[in-house]
Parts: sequence; C-alpha cells; structure tokens
Amino acid sequence: MRGAKRGIAASLSDSVLSAAGTFSIGIVALRVLDSNSVALYALTFSAGVAAMIVPQHMGYLPRRLAINRQQQRIRPNYLLDLHGTLPYTGVAACAVALSSIPLWHLSDSTGLILLILGGIAWITASSFQDHVRTSLHISANHFTASAVSLVQILVIVAVCAPVVLNVDASTRLTLPSFPFAVLAIANFISGLAGVLAHSRLRSAAPRQAVPFGVSLKTAVSGFLLQGGNYASSLCIVTILGSATLAELESVRISAQPVMIAGTALAAFFVPPAIRMQQAGDRNGALKQVARMCVILLVVGAVFTVIVPPFTILIEFLTGRQTSAGLAMALVAAFALQAIIAPMNQLNIANSQYALAALSTMASIALTLATLLVTLHVLLLWAVPLAIALGAILRAVILVIAERVDRKRSRPSD
Repeated sequence: MRGAKRGIAASLSDSVLSAAGTFSIGIVALRVLDSNSVALYALTFSAGVAAMIVPQHMGYLPRRLAINRQQQRIRPNYLLDLHGTLPYTGVAACAVALSSIPLWHLSDSTGLILLILGGIAWITASSFQDHVRTSLHISANHFTASAVSLVQILVIVAVCAPVVLNVDASTRLTLPSFPFAVLAIANFISGLAGVLAHSRLRSAAPRQAVPFGVSLKTAVSGFLLQGGNYASSLCIVTILGSATLAELESVRISAQPVMIAGTALAAFFVPPAIRMQQAGDRNGALKQVARMCVILLVVGAVFTVIVPPFTILIEFLTGRQTSAGLAMALVAAFALQAIIAPMNQLNIANSQYALAALSTMASIALTLATLLVTLHVLLLWAVPLAIALGAILRAVILVIAERVDRKRSRPSD
C-alpha cells in the first residue's frame, strides 16, 4: 500500500512537471508574442499534438505494449526505437509543415520557415521523450520519469527567463517559432537524461518487428481525437478570426491543470489495468479505471472552485484578459474528456480498434457540428459545449458496446 502511494505520487509529479513545461511555454507565448503569432502558435501546436500521434502510436506504442507484456522489468532499445520510428516522424513533420497554411499571411517567409523547422524539431524530440518517460513508468521507475520532467522544465525556465524579462506588452515578438524551439531543446536534453538513467536495466530484445497494420490501428483513434482539436481551432480561426483563437489559447491555458491531472492519473492507473485485462480480468481493469475517474472528478470539482483566482494569476502573468466563467466551463469539458479516454486505451490494448475509432469519429463529428452551428451565436462559449457533447456521445457508445459485449460473453442457459 505504501509502495502504491509512493508510485502514484511519483506518477502525479511526473505528469504535473511534464505538463507544467508545456503550460509554462503557453504562458511564455501569451506573454512575449503578439496576437497574430499566438494564433499561429496555437494552430500549429494543435496540429503538432495530432501529428505526434503518428510516431507515438505507430512507432513507439506497439514497442511499449510488447515490453509491458514481459514479466520482468526491462527497458526498450531506445536507439533502435528511434530509428524505427523515423518514417512516422517524417509523416508527422509534413503534417506540421502544412498545418499553418490558413494563417501564413500573418507572417513573413523567414518567420514561416523558422516556425516549420521549430515545429518539426519539437514533435521529433517530444515524441521520443514521451516514449522514454512512459517506458520508465512501465518498468516502475516512476521517480526517474519524474526527474526527466523536472530536467525539462528547468531547461525551459533557463532558456525563457531572459526573454520574458526583456519583453513587455509594448514590445511583443513576431516569432511564433520561439516556443517550439524551446520545447525541442528541453525535450531533447531531458529525453537523453532519461535514456542514461534507464541504462541500468537490461535492454529488451535487439529488434521488435511491429506489423504496419497493428501500428496503424493503434494510431487511428488518437490521431482522430487530436486531429479533431486541430479542426476545431481551424473552425474558430476561420469563423471568428485569429484574435479570437489567441483569446481561446489564454482560456485553454487556464483550464489545462485538469487535463494535467487526467494525464497523471492515467499514467499510474492505466498500465496496470491493461495488464489485468491481458490476464483475463476485464472487471478488475474496469474497476482500476473507475477509481481513476472518481479521483479525477474530485480534482475537477476542487479546481473549478479555484478557477476564478487562477485566471487572475494567468492575466497577471500574460498581460491578457481571461474569462473565468469560460475557463470554468472548459474545465468541466476537459474533465469529461479525460474520464472517457482510459476506456479507449483499454479497447486499443484489447485489439478493439474499430470500436475505439468509431467512438472517436462520432465524438469528433458531433463536436465539429456543434461548433459550426453555435459559434456565430455563442462565440467561444460554443467550445466547451461542443467538447462536452462529444465526450458524452463517446461515453454512451463505449458503455453500450461494453454491455453488448458482456451479454454476448455470458454462457447460454
């Protein structure tokens, strides 16, 4: 019990520190960039998160799943994993390079080239660092994973501090590539530190063949979900303009801690749930996920109460106005998303790829439809409404599928 508490504490600290890196970069972007550059950053960032699914799920995830099935604690062969994932990283790089086309008119050619190069460097370094940290968790090195995230945020602070101290509201930068360059450097250094720290465990098998079909199936659901977030940002910037997207970015940063909590809890609860499921204990796996959901609901409720003073802090740090009410609504929507996500992870681990993809596609379709219908009327309030409706539909589909599956598995009288 004591070991479990220490494990969850380390997992929470890892995810909090890791997300704090991205969170702090978001604060820096809002602080030092002008509104057009913030919009370019936000659109490219949402595309990059989606594009990262390709190397993460098609390259790294199948290799981690193979390691997770092992009885003894082993580590990946990181060099071979990085090499084997390069084709998928190339696909992701092309997606990032094209993602900001709708806003290219907001920057000059030099700025756009730097933005594309910074985005590519970021997704390459970040997807690898995430692989390192998750592999450390799988081998029960939770505190080492947390240390990797600490290194990341220390590098970010060291690089960004001089810039933040020399920029104010009257001298904002037109350099949307800056946040991506900082994230790339921080992820590269911290990822390398994680590889060195993990080297005391014996390596996995020299090479693990990952069939392309399996890689594709593991990626579809996650790519669709994150791609839906990019499509949502594209809808907002097309209908309401780049200044509104910059405003949404400020609100999103204010609501992000609940997503940080969801990621932290999933890092601790989901891998054991997957192992239970693979051992034939589906009920135990679902109970494990249910415990995570209860904790997340409590965290979401507590954070909702403190959102108003938190948005005041965000306004002070960024120099931009942030709606506390909109942030509270977004917290509730993000919490719903985070509660549903582990069920799809279990389905993917159980080779139920079609169900994971179908539930995600239905969720995205409803989210985008809601945005298109309500953005003109509700403005940014349409965003939490659309996210919440999409998450609820996804939950309904997964619950119905679970009940149907249980009914089919019962022995006939």
